[in-house]
Amino acid sequence: MNKECTKCRQQKLISEFGPSKQKKDGLRLWCKVCHNAANAKWRADNSEYYKKRNEINPELRKKYDATYKKKRPNYSKEYYEAHKHEFIGRVNKRRSKAEYATPLWADKIKMRLIYRLASNLNRLHGFEKYHVDHVVPLQGKRVSGLHVHNNLRILSALENKSKFNKWEI
Repeated sequence: MNKECTKCRQQKLISEFGPSKQKKDGLRLWCKVCHNAANAKWRADNSEYYKKRNEINPELRKKYDATYKKKRPNYSKEYYEAHKHEFIGRVNKRRSKAEYATPLWADKIKMRLIYRLASNLNRLHGFEKYHVDHVVPLQGKRVSGLHVHNNLRILSALENKSKFNKWEI
């Protein structure tokens, strides 16, 4: 059985429409492709909305995350297995960038101590709470730093993830 998407005006199978309790036929007006594209555009255009909402009420976000994890306990493993090649590619790219950005005069012993300290802090807390961050990022848009001990610092995971690849003076 077919239905016309009111967005793209194409006839599609009813399996290509999401559910809607408000409609007589029980299906959305837009097909899943159009609906997902519109949602992705809205999220991209309104990213500040989510940041503010999560800052105002972090407990709501924690509750949502906990509920989602209960519904799909193996989601992370499934996602990793489905996208393993992408993860490996990013790790290899980052490793080669770090290797390329490490000068011969770098004190690798001090660098290893910084990474070991972060690892010990995480082991002490029982989960990954601390990251080793480059003050001047290795892959920045305007500036690229070196992989040396004076460019490394230990940050909380939350701070490091919110920083992205930016150089904060």
